[in-house]
Amino acid sequence: MEGNALRNAKLSLMNQFRAQATPFYWAGFTLVADPSAAIRAGEK
Repeated sequence: MEGNALRNAKLSLMNQFRAQATPFYWAGFTLVADPSAAIRAGEK
C-alpha cells in the first residue's frame, strides 16, 4: 500500500513538472544534516 502511494505521488510530480523532473534540475542538491537526529513536528 505505501509503495503504491509513493509511486503515485512520484508520478503526479513527474506529470506536473515534466521537463524539470529530470535529474539535471535536482541532482546538484545535497542534504547536509545529522542523519541520526530525529525530526519531530512542533519541537524546537
